[in-house]
Amino acid sequence: QLGGGPYRPDNDLASLWHTFVVPELAGGSGEQPLDLGVLELQPSEISLDLANPTADKPVSLGAGLSSAKLRPGQTFTIYVKARIAPGHHIYAMRNPGEKFTPTTLELTLPPSVTLGGDWMAPPIRGRPDKTVSYVGDGWFRRYLKLEADAKPGTNKIACDFQYQVCNEEICWPPAKQALEANAEVIESQK
Repeated sequence: QLGGGPYRPDNDLASLWHTFVVPELAGGSGEQPLDLGVLELQPSEISLDLANPTADKPVSLGAGLSSAKLRPGQTFTIYVKARIAPGHHIYAMRNPGEKFTPTTLELTLPPSVTLGGDWMAPPIRGRPDKTVSYVGDGWFRRYLKLEADAKPGTNKIACDFQYQVCNEEICWPPAKQALEANAEVIESQK
């Protein structure tokens, strides 16, 4: 028996995800089914080269934009990639449980950029303690819009990524990492 989610198209990113569960392998009635994983495709318009996580630093992060050159009035996407070491997880943006810190992403935008919706997060994984988390490589994304009267030049978009990483034995204290992505505003075509 397979369960999971549908194809979720966006106008600049197609994410295909599916969770595979085999209840017969759960080990008896009343236990959680065996979760065989989630497939999420990488955004095609961006590539972020991140360091591999280590035992000392189990999470690597990076940020980028769907386009490095923008015209006034253009909508674009900021992407944040989290690479989480095998055997580790970070708690989800919602429902992390009472004693854990949820993942948060806080943007600092230049005056010429406005928000275009909420954060979209990678697929979550349920845990035996009834919390939800992210594992492996995952992409967070949010739509932004450049104002029609934006002047040419460089715009820095900053993102504070706060998270708590754990494995089956220990949880690290909550951490925050400052990320940034730059967009060059070019003159509008007349």
